[in-house]
Amino acid sequence: MALIGGGGAGNVAGGNPSGTGTGLNYYRTAEGTYCSATSGQVNLSSSLTTYLQFTTGTETIVCQPSYSCDWDTAGTAFVNFEIKFNSEVIFESFIRRDFVGYPTSNIELVIPPYTSVEISMKAAANTPLAAIILSGRVY
Repeated sequence: MALIGGGGAGNVAGGNPSGTGTGLNYYRTAEGTYCSATSGQVNLSSSLTTYLQFTTGTETIVCQPSYSCDWDTAGTAFVNFEIKFNSEVIFESFIRRDFVGYPTSNIELVIPPYTSVEISMKAAANTPLAAIILSGRVY
């Protein structure tokens, strides 16, 4: 089976297999093909900030996005997490600062072939640091 996403060395395809960025990286193992994306820490603002943005190819992806926020440096009241497929919002959540033990988004996404995906966040005030990671299986 050819590598997915073009190029790469070894069993890795894509542009940045071990670092951060907005794209999706693919990995082929003996058990199957997997994908992941890591935004790295980015300052939130009061308008939506895109953390991950990519378009899938012929594959279907089953994945779990997770997010985190550095509440200790922020005086913000809430953080908004949003997922779009082909420019349409398919998931949105608001996490309040006073909700102790807030979840990191216990959801599972099925991303169809040829889908443009955008995952964004914003804060009510200040600029806390936040990050998004996504990992899943490619079919």
